[in-house]
Amino acid sequence: MKLMLQLKNKKAISEMLAYVLLIVIALAIGGLVYSWTLLNIPKDNENCPEDVSLIIKNYACSDGYLQLNLLNKGLFDISGFYIRANNESGRARTIMLEDTESKEAGRVVFSKDLEPGKEYQANFSYEKYGEIISVEIEPFVLGSKIILCEESIISEEINCTKI
Repeated sequence: MKLMLQLKNKKAISEMLAYVLLIVIALAIGGLVYSWTLLNIPKDNENCPEDVSLIIKNYACSDGYLQLNLLNKGLFDISGFYIRANNESGRARTIMLEDTESKEAGRVVFSKDLEPGKEYQANFSYEKYGEIISVEIEPFVLGSKIILCEESIISEEINCTKI
């Protein structure tokens, strides 16, 4: 009889050990899933403020150079802009105009953010393309990275031909 009780007690211990192991394994898997989701779910994305507005106040073309006068009509500072142009109607604006000051194609980064109500004058060379019939300007702000303001893209038809 004593032998039977010892065998039953050992069976109860192994059952208890199985439940403990099951709970430990479930908690370990839950911890792994939690840490995986923390690493793979994107953090809060930085967004461009809604009231960013950069306009072309006026432009002038001469000798293969385009001069743009831009005005920040929005409520927030702008760090720079991307500029694309087109020299054929019906095509996407794919020409990245070169800034004559920075010699960088397609992008202008202001040395100091352009504040609301302030103007900026930029000069671009288009002489290797012959003519420019439209431009597209996309402002951006700098956070931890460049944040494009896709809702504030402006397009304007212009007529610049190299004489």
